[in-house]
Amino acid sequence: MRLTALLLFTLSIFSAFAQRQNGLVQDNYGGYATLQHNPANLADSRFKFNMNVLGLNAHVQNNFIQMEAPHSMYKFFQLSLDSNFGKQDLNYPFEKIYMKERLNGKNKFAYASASASVLSMQFALKDKAGFSIGFTTKAYGSLNKFSENGIKTFLQDLDTIGPNKENQERLLGESMDMSKAGVAALAYQQISFKYARVVKDKKHDFIKIGLGLDYNIGLYGSYFSTKEAAFDLVGIDTLNITNSGIEFAYLNEDYLSSPTRRLNDYFGKSRLGRGLGVNLGFVYEYRENSRDFKYKMDRKTHEDHSVNKYTWKVAASLTDVGFVNFNKAGVARKVTINPETTPLNWNDFDEADSWSSFKEVDSFATSFFSNVDTASKFTMFTPAALHLAADYKLMNNLYVAANYSQNLIRNNGRGVKTPNVLTVTPRYERKWFTAALPISASRFYNIVNVGAYIRAGLFYIGSDNLGGLFTAKKTNGFNIYTGFNWPIHHKRLIDSDGDEVSDNFDKCPDYVGSKYTEGCPDEDGDKVR
Repeated sequence: MRLTALLLFTLSIFSAFAQRQNGLVQDNYGGYATLQHNPANLADSRFKFNMNVLGLNAHVQNNFIQMEAPHSMYKFFQLSLDSNFGKQDLNYPFEKIYMKERLNGKNKFAYASASASVLSMQFALKDKAGFSIGFTTKAYGSLNKFSENGIKTFLQDLDTIGPNKENQERLLGESMDMSKAGVAALAYQQISFKYARVVKDKKHDFIKIGLGLDYNIGLYGSYFSTKEAAFDLVGIDTLNITNSGIEFAYLNEDYLSSPTRRLNDYFGKSRLGRGLGVNLGFVYEYRENSRDFKYKMDRKTHEDHSVNKYTWKVAASLTDVGFVNFNKAGVARKVTINPETTPLNWNDFDEADSWSSFKEVDSFATSFFSNVDTASKFTMFTPAALHLAADYKLMNNLYVAANYSQNLIRNNGRGVKTPNVLTVTPRYERKWFTAALPISASRFYNIVNVGAYIRAGLFYIGSDNLGGLFTAKKTNGFNIYTGFNWPIHHKRLIDSDGDEVSDNFDKCPDYVGSKYTEGCPDEDGDKVR
């Protein structure tokens, strides 16, 4: 197994659940997921209290492998009967038959991510602030800036295809530029605390800001990165390596697969690693009719937190700006291959097919290269991103939103690069129901996706790529998210008789009274009951 194939395997195991929920994050009743996108959404939310009981999300996308199956991914995951191909199971030859390469000479990228939130809660603090605590397991994997020839050489068992090794012969003499290429996989448990408050509420202008602090517990990490590196297949089994800096890091597979690991080995003092993170958010709302949302009750001026009050709003946020430091003795390992003075010939390139663990790759690298440094710890960066958003109210309950997400991780391999995505989302939104149609375009992949999102009652479900799930046409990925919340919404104070004394404090609810006499008639006008 090739070195990068090992890393891609770790990437693929995380592609079951993600952090790309374009329909959900714009929903004012979306709950905890909207706070992960912008912590400022905590302040002046529609909730007194909300618990995201469970939230699951899956996202996979690439620009190299394209699925061309006679049925959809949805049918395949159902393991359903197919009249042409028989019963599908996990041993079904899906990849060999349906996976086609997109060969266009461009660098290749891949991304898979997963997240699962459980019992994450948010609280309103009086009228101006909010607080939340969240528990989310996150996993990410990415491949960045791999050349097509590099993909074919390092990710495919070329020597096993045909008795005459036709694929190697096709690549003979071609240079594979692997400069600034990287593969990374990262999984961690995140405990997040967020706080937000209103900083301006004057006439038409409304501003709120938010801050989030994350405690990250490392569950898995590995990466491979190059600075300036080139490879030439100069013979059927000979690879010429021009190396100007290669680095990879991993966790001991024997330890990870040990059945004797206890809970303390994951989350206690024996954990693999830990780190911190920060999130920042800002929201500006223009409230054309701001006075309409303020009312007098019980001798005070109140704001109606049960409704959206903006004509339009803009927002910006920084999310997941953090790291995980893996430093468990005997488990964490980093190998740095420093630049060689002359190119090297790897005369037994085929031996890579027998590798089955990072330990074997490590053993080869430390013996083959002459200038190698090793360390018993390494640091990986969480997928930091900048989000810019705008939302416009077209009419009652009908909105259109735009959102742009920009990855902030450099091409150094030690962090997971998320795709840059531009999304436009029209939606219909009410307290107990939202329907949205996110239309997104992703950089690197040159793909436009159409999705759908529905929230009905406590439950929500959505996808940013319906075509990848439900059609049998060419597709380069899929996305799905689902979950349910337990909300307690804000309510406007009820005044049944219209005397500016709420029903909770009105001592004479059947009569129009005075606010000075607890809602009872003040017949002599002395403001004393």
